[in-house]
Amino acid sequence: PRSTPLYSSAASDVYKRQVLAPYKVGIVELMKTFPNSPNIVFTGANSLRLSMEATLAAIGLESNGISGVIRVKGLSMIFLSAIFTWSKDDSEDLSATTRVLDKRLKNVEELMLNFGLTNSK
Repeated sequence: PRSTPLYSSAASDVYKRQVLAPYKVGIVELMKTFPNSPNIVFTGANSLRLSMEATLAAIGLESNGISGVIRVKGLSMIFLSAIFTWSKDDSEDLSATTRVLDKRLKNVEELMLNFGLTNSK
């Protein structure tokens, strides 16, 4: 397992999704409306940005400036990918979601390290 703040925080987040399990049917139904409801997407985009900024702050990474914008976008992509997979993952251990999350985190962390967007090594 990785030891960088992003990986540690996001990897544990997959288990927090179990909190959403009772609402999964409703969340999936809401997700189905996105292609036909641009207003929901635009409104949700701001909430997603604020949530990702708070997540980055909680793990000690800034969301200001160009580096911060890149971090927010990267974390948002990871989150959306994980939510999409989670919406289809009916396994008890969320193995498919965990696999996707691990792969995305590995890719993004390598990019962050290569471009100096984090100090973790």
